[in-house]
Amino acid sequence: DSSSALGTAAAASSFFAGGKATSTPAASKAAAQHGMLHRRMLEDIAEKGLEFFETDKLEAMRETADNLMSVISDLAVDDPTVAMFKEAYAGCYDIIQTVATVAIPPPGGQIVGAALVITAMIIKGAFNLTSCRKLGTRINELLPVVLKHRVAFERGGVAERQVLCNFFDCCQSAQEFIKGVLDQNVIIRTVTWGSTKERLATLDQDLDQVIAALNMTGTLSTFTIVEAAEQENARVQRFIEEKGGAGALARDKAALEQLIGNAGGVDGVSLSMQRDTHVMMQQLQASLVGIVADHEQGPHQLIAHENLKVLWRDCFKHAEVVPWKRFFSVFPQRLQFVDRKEILLIQEELKDQGKRADFRLAVDADNDDNISVEEITQAFPPNVSILEQVRKLKMTALHQGTHYALPTVLPDSQLFGRDDEISKLATFLAKPGCRVAVVTGSAGEGKRWVAVAAMRRLYNEGAAKGGTWYVSMDGVATREQLLCRLVENLSKKARPIDKEFGSATALSARLAEMEELGADVLVLIDNYGDLGRGPAATREDVCSVRDELTQQLVRMLRAVPKLRVVIASREPLDTHTLSTALLELGGAQRVLEIPLRQLATDDAVALVRSVWTAGRRGDAEAVVGTFGHTPQMLSIVAHVIADGRMTCEQVLQCGGMHGLADEGHGVEDAIRRVLSSVLRSLKLLPADFRSHLLRLALVLPSNFDTGVLEEVFEIRPCPGEKLLKQLQKYSFASRDRTSGKARYRVMSVVREAAKACDRDQAAEMGVDLQAVSSVWVKFVALCARLARSDFEEYRRMPLHAYHLILDNKPNVQAALRFAVDQYDAAAPALPNLLAIVGLLPYLAMVHDGPCVTHACKSVGELAESQGDLVGKSLCDAVSAHFLPSRTWDEQEELLAEGGPIDTVCSTLRGSCEARAQWVLVLALRKKGSLLRDRKAFGASLEALSEAVELCSKCDLKSGEALVEHILCLCELSGTMDYMGTCSDMEHGIQMAEEAVERAYAFYGRETAHPVTALALTTLGYHVKNRQPACDGREGDEGDKGDEGDEGDKSHEGHKQALRLHEKALEMRQKVLGKRHTEVALSLQQCGISLLGLGRHADAEAKLLESLSIRVSALGENHNLVANTQRQLADLYRAWARPSDA
Repeated sequence: DSSSALGTAAAASSFFAGGKATSTPAASKAAAQHGMLHRRMLEDIAEKGLEFFETDKLEAMRETADNLMSVISDLAVDDPTVAMFKEAYAGCYDIIQTVATVAIPPPGGQIVGAALVITAMIIKGAFNLTSCRKLGTRINELLPVVLKHRVAFERGGVAERQVLCNFFDCCQSAQEFIKGVLDQNVIIRTVTWGSTKERLATLDQDLDQVIAALNMTGTLSTFTIVEAAEQENARVQRFIEEKGGAGALARDKAALEQLIGNAGGVDGVSLSMQRDTHVMMQQLQASLVGIVADHEQGPHQLIAHENLKVLWRDCFKHAEVVPWKRFFSVFPQRLQFVDRKEILLIQEELKDQGKRADFRLAVDADNDDNISVEEITQAFPPNVSILEQVRKLKMTALHQGTHYALPTVLPDSQLFGRDDEISKLATFLAKPGCRVAVVTGSAGEGKRWVAVAAMRRLYNEGAAKGGTWYVSMDGVATREQLLCRLVENLSKKARPIDKEFGSATALSARLAEMEELGADVLVLIDNYGDLGRGPAATREDVCSVRDELTQQLVRMLRAVPKLRVVIASREPLDTHTLSTALLELGGAQRVLEIPLRQLATDDAVALVRSVWTAGRRGDAEAVVGTFGHTPQMLSIVAHVIADGRMTCEQVLQCGGMHGLADEGHGVEDAIRRVLSSVLRSLKLLPADFRSHLLRLALVLPSNFDTGVLEEVFEIRPCPGEKLLKQLQKYSFASRDRTSGKARYRVMSVVREAAKACDRDQAAEMGVDLQAVSSVWVKFVALCARLARSDFEEYRRMPLHAYHLILDNKPNVQAALRFAVDQYDAAAPALPNLLAIVGLLPYLAMVHDGPCVTHACKSVGELAESQGDLVGKSLCDAVSAHFLPSRTWDEQEELLAEGGPIDTVCSTLRGSCEARAQWVLVLALRKKGSLLRDRKAFGASLEALSEAVELCSKCDLKSGEALVEHILCLCELSGTMDYMGTCSDMEHGIQMAEEAVERAYAFYGRETAHPVTALALTTLGYHVKNRQPACDGREGDEGDKGDEGDEGDKSHEGHKQALRLHEKALEMRQKVLGKRHTEVALSLQQCGISLLGLGRHADAEAKLLESLSIRVSALGENHNLVANTQRQLADLYRAWARPSDA
């Protein structure tokens, strides 16, 4: 690069000479060879000079500049390039000397760097030479003036300070641009010559604007006056020195009068003003000393307060920053010309470590354990009382503590379900003598979140002025690594560890600094479970490193009395040693242990919806049901949906967290960290327990008891109890304490880790994944038995059974996913899978549609491969009930020729087998309801009538078929209600009444059941709309009477309907709860009947409650929400409230 550029030296020589190239090619070649050595040397010198841009060591800057100057001076001026470089560097050298004396980098190093880069540009290329030199010369001329009077700018107004910043920005822009050009090779520089020229012109214009702004502020125009005043000030300083110094002169009144009477310049005027205003002698002495200090070059010149300027000059010389310990060793006792009583009062204000910490937090803007010239200048304006300013500063801290190093977590408002644990931990740490707490829980449960939230609360309250520190044990496998990690994470800046003394000594030194500060310190020890987890670590290695951490914590607690420690661990700790040490140290409390329990369902749903704000509650509940209650996992899943990477349906069908990672949506690292953490923890368990746990995690998604262990896994009760206790101890499983029966659940994060295991990882932990298939077959048989039991219980005790159905939902859906994920191994489980599929439409429709439809497809294909066409048709019919059918296209797809419903009807129509007829009825019911939604009432009536006729003729006896008969009667009655004629209405009432009677016969007249409620609701539709003419009576205007008349015949229907709807509402609320969508249906029907009775206020309350439930569960854009809003609008129009309508 440089050789190519220097190859143009002959042409450059004539160009530098200001004329045309007159030398011959041979002469040019000779000149180039002659100057090559010098040019390379100059290039090296320029590159060396660029190091000024990186350094802030002023002595090294000055020394290097001197060395470079001596080398350059010895170069012979026999080449134009060398001559120009010597001239340019001479100007740079003056700047370097100025910066090395007065600059407080930045911008000192940046300015010198800019000047030298400009010079290097001159050497490296002949392109744009004139523009480069012009810009460099202008900057070099202006720099000394600006730097020399920088204090005047900074003490000026806002305009002066802004102009100063603009000038430094201009220098920085020039440096960055030209340095970028220098990084290009000669070919690129040649090609971009034009754009480079334009950029140089822009920089030159920017500099013009800065100079113009300087002149407008009036500061630049006063520089000549200031220079003259400085000459007079130098005479004042010589006079002071001749009289024996400031102290002697202050006591010699005659000499002082002589000085003030004859002195000019800034210093003389200042002294004269102080004399005229009768300032105290001490202040006058301080001003005299300040005059001397002003003429001694150094950073102390920036300090505005005269007493502190002198203190800094005398105690710290040319230092720009000093450690706080060193500052407090001289402040306030070394202050000059301050009354002794005032010094004693200042010492009283700063007498203990706590008061010094308050003062330090108010002054230390950088929060870096040092005090700088700039910070003390900002803290102490000129002429203020030091005592009063110290008192004021202690009350206005810039920071809550000296350091905040906790990791970023969610705000407290988003830590759902952990308020009690956070408050408990924060309260404990705030008490005197409470020094160690342990937060335990399985991976992803939020141990770090809880610890950080509590510590953050204390920090914000000013209860951790010594700082909050974070130490992660991830990757620590040896004692030396442990000590180094403690030293590294308990220090603000990297601390090189002296090899001679070792890390233990370095830790002692750091603890001594903390103790000396005397403020409360909070330390979080995270990832305790990863301690000692090397690739080949044994159990003994783990115990050894953990024992070492315990010993170091005891050492820290003894060395720093105000230290408090929080440990986050996946497993319980043996806290005996720490508790004993705390008692020895006089602690009032032993170690506090806070175990994190599984989030409640409502909290888990709230967490999902806080991230996925557009999600419906029902979808959030489905996510929680699929992925469990682990906060970190739910947060990851919710972000995937909220960011649009996957839909909720795709997430529910991905098979778990490992499915999200497989999709490549950017969450792999987060998932991998959680799951690998769990797998490392599994190695703590004995081999047999570990293999049992993995099999449980792979198969069981929901609650189980010891009976399930024996039935599915052939684990006898006694060893099963022992296994469960061990799993609870290490937070791999939890016990459901809400019911009387002992039921357990493998933690969801453990299940996800098990699913993510490949064959080799599973074999390493003692599990053969291929052999797990036989366990799956047993599990499917168990799920089929549970589903049948739920169906029977739902008939007898619906309230109790509804919660059982919800509890068993994860197990049933896991069995269905088995048919999808392990299709080849599912054949032995086909009968049980079909049994489960056949019961799904009658289990309160709580199961997730996507899960059911995917499973029906796989089970149907499996049944078809084995020649079971009825089983295949059953899967198609059930799938049709769970497929989305809101839009016209979705309905068209279901009803299309060759679609699932058409296939079932064509396959099974004419079969005499009871099972086939039941499946056909199931398909016809769905077909009739879809046709009614499409307003094809005649076709709907035909399909549903065929279904009811089949139920009556074939006399189906199974429980599913009996329920199907009731549902078909309800659907048929509903279609007749839509058709609206008197004959259809009367026939519809008969169908609805038959449905009610059959429901009472099947479920019991006193049993509150949702199917009975559906029959009552259907009957209510008809009686509400029954008119007198339909009873064979002619109606006339005289019969209607007044609208509020209780005897009005037109109101009788609404009264009967209201009674039926209120009864249905009571049943649904009792079984399904008050926020179910079926409850919203009953509320709306009650509201419509109340509107018909003229009870507007009561109707409004019912409709608003219905609307609230539907919006919460379905979202604002659902057609059922629009239906309720339409009913409200009708109400408000009837109520004479058109604006509300």
